[in-house]
Amino acid sequence: MVQQWCEWRHRLPAIFLLVCLCVIGQAAQREIVLTEQLNVDWKHEFVSYPFTAEQGACVADSVRLIGPAGPLPVQLANIEYWPDTRFIKSATLAFVVDALAPRTTNTYQVSFGPTSVKDAMPARDLKVAVTDTQVEATTSRFGVRLLLGSKEYDPPVPAKDVPAPVLGMRRANGTWFGGSRLYGETPVSTFTATLTDRGPAFVRVAYRYTYADGNTLDLAVRLNAQGNQVYFETLSAKDNRGKDGFDILLTPGLPPLMFQFMPEVQRLQVGASEIGKTGWKQKAVAEYPAGTITNLAPWGDWWNEFTQTKFHLRYTIARPEAVPGEGFTIPTDDPEKAELVIARQDAGAWVKPGERGDKFMPLIKGDDNTLFLRANNALGERKWSIGENPSYETKLARVFRPINTFQDEVDPLNIVKGMVLDWPASAEKHPRLILSAEEIAKAAVENPAAVKQNQDVARLRQMLGQLAYYDTMRNAASVICLYDGIIDSDLITAEERKLFRAQMAFLAYRLASPANWGADRWGYASGNPNMTVAHVLNQGLAACTLRDHPMAKTWVEKPQAYMEAWMNRLDDKGYWNESGHYGRVSVSKLMLFAIALQRAGFKDYFQDQRMKNMALFYEKSLTPPDPQKILNSSARNQAKFGRLSPPIGRGSHGSNWGLGGLMAKGFLKSDPALSKVMQWSFQQSNFSQMLGEGMSGLDILYTDRALPAEAPTDWTSEFMPSVGPLLRSGVGTPDENYLWFVTKPPTNPDGQFWASEIGTLLAWWAKGQPISRRFPSVPDMNHDHGLLCNRVMLATNWKAGQHVSGGYSASAVQKGFAALPGVNAFGAEFTWKGNWMQ
Repeated sequence: MVQQWCEWRHRLPAIFLLVCLCVIGQAAQREIVLTEQLNVDWKHEFVSYPFTAEQGACVADSVRLIGPAGPLPVQLANIEYWPDTRFIKSATLAFVVDALAPRTTNTYQVSFGPTSVKDAMPARDLKVAVTDTQVEATTSRFGVRLLLGSKEYDPPVPAKDVPAPVLGMRRANGTWFGGSRLYGETPVSTFTATLTDRGPAFVRVAYRYTYADGNTLDLAVRLNAQGNQVYFETLSAKDNRGKDGFDILLTPGLPPLMFQFMPEVQRLQVGASEIGKTGWKQKAVAEYPAGTITNLAPWGDWWNEFTQTKFHLRYTIARPEAVPGEGFTIPTDDPEKAELVIARQDAGAWVKPGERGDKFMPLIKGDDNTLFLRANNALGERKWSIGENPSYETKLARVFRPINTFQDEVDPLNIVKGMVLDWPASAEKHPRLILSAEEIAKAAVENPAAVKQNQDVARLRQMLGQLAYYDTMRNAASVICLYDGIIDSDLITAEERKLFRAQMAFLAYRLASPANWGADRWGYASGNPNMTVAHVLNQGLAACTLRDHPMAKTWVEKPQAYMEAWMNRLDDKGYWNESGHYGRVSVSKLMLFAIALQRAGFKDYFQDQRMKNMALFYEKSLTPPDPQKILNSSARNQAKFGRLSPPIGRGSHGSNWGLGGLMAKGFLKSDPALSKVMQWSFQQSNFSQMLGEGMSGLDILYTDRALPAEAPTDWTSEFMPSVGPLLRSGVGTPDENYLWFVTKPPTNPDGQFWASEIGTLLAWWAKGQPISRRFPSVPDMNHDHGLLCNRVMLATNWKAGQHVSGGYSASAVQKGFAALPGVNAFGAEFTWKGNWMQ
């Protein structure tokens, strides 16, 4: 009897898996199809798939694989057998993709059966030699020697006396280097080192070290066929980071090393002479004193130059001096192009939501000049790799602007193949994020330049092609809006449309990855609220744009949850606890996301009183029209100033924001009266196009100068509970009065307003003229000195030449305001009544 059937298991379109099972007699075959859709050239990529078989259908040594160029090594791991048999029930099927060219497809045939097969599996760049005490695994590109065996210590012995896992590593040129050692205060009771997998696709050794205090350290080390790096995974049951761990020694055996890195904001690694210079920098390891050189971190920050997600250690040649008469010449170019690379893997594994994010692994130079990576026993998981690139020059062509978080290169193929990068498009066409094609065409009459900006195909092609290797905080929303404006237009070909859709979906996956930003993980985000708002809501904007994607509802869940929490964080007046400048950066993003949520049908925040309060607060807080010419740094608004942002806290002051335009359009249907007031405020900004971080012109097109406007009649003096009294009268008249005090202590330590501002007269307009404001009033917080604020001062530790806004030492703040909560320069009983200025 002959049975035939085919089963569609998965369709993973960027790189999708089609499984077809055909049984003829007792033979079985499956087909794996990898289709490349991101325009990436993949080589030497390890991939794995779940594998299952019916009872009696498969034994392990029957599995074979044929690829585009013929038979390939294939390996089963994590095997589960059917009860009381040697037949495979489930396993992980692994092999190495030699090459997958851009926009092409590879097809692989997997065969298996109920009996062993005799034909030998082909060898493919992985050699394994095993003894009772070690395994040596090498490829043409890298190698490693690993400890095998086990031992029980009674009584427990010091960690330094226990064998360590890594016995050495091998460069591509055959040179062995390094090793490892245990260190720590806690004695070790037992260790086991087991060879769990020995090829032909990969080699893996699993370790467990048990300590006298009950802690366990689990470690796995893996080398893939054709691989140029060794992968490490650790799991510590306790947080003993300050006590125990192991060091991976990188020396002896390596040439002199040069640490190459992209400088960050502080330029601490390169010194003051390099401040302001962009591009890759380098510093010889020999120049560092003993101690920590840098730290391997789970994610890329922008404020600490001593944390990286990847270390690049370029090899250099120690050249002898020229000897007269021997014809020795020092080459002009270093012939040793290779570099050692240590990289964080799987950022999400390092820190789970709610856990500490400071699980750094320091790269240390010892007193004896030994260089080593310290893997301390921090609680939970960590994953990283150590390997070798053939040329350090390959990375130098990619210059990442030293700002915000540092992105990774494209994810491994094993991750990307699971992404849905091709999916059925809905009947609803783009643009649809915050405007339709008809609405954009109407808005184009007033803003043709914004339409041109929203249809910049060259920029979209460039940004999507970089696969998120850029500052996503400041640029992702712009790319999303470009995509929305272009993807269904006749500006691109059908083939480009297919590519752009795949690359846009990849961007959404990257925005949702903890490698990008993870505020739910302690230490995975900046203390600046606006940065977290931008990162999280960019993910939400991508979800709203790709709302017909299978992952859209998942992608939007976190941004919606954060949006709700942020709305609850507002005080009763709608105040967001951030500075006069950065608060508006956050508010603009919240407003734009609310527009996108409404358009996508996820939620309508324009019916929400909290959103209305927020809109009112930020338009109310704008100063009366400012006649001065020195405050605004925006060239497009130099000729005519309107209402400006007040000088609160960190960031630019006196900025000409046009958020009222977004708010007027947003509230047009849900609250027409409020919309009219917001439109009046937009007019008062002289229709400013400063609307937050760039949206490729789509935010400008959303505003409408023709909407009805009406000056407010109820903007009078009121107490802003998180800041202080705002005293005013005559709003909308040439004789407007405005006086605002800071009387409340700050609740956000990152520059909501500084401790030194408490008691400050923020700004004072009398009969339409600026009388005073916090001095000096320039859009540069580094010169907005605490000593020059017009207020009663506490003692300060300021020194001549010091440029800081705060003015107080941390200890002064702690001893002063922290000890007297609620007390301000006006006294705890400060009260005010009505329209004080009338």
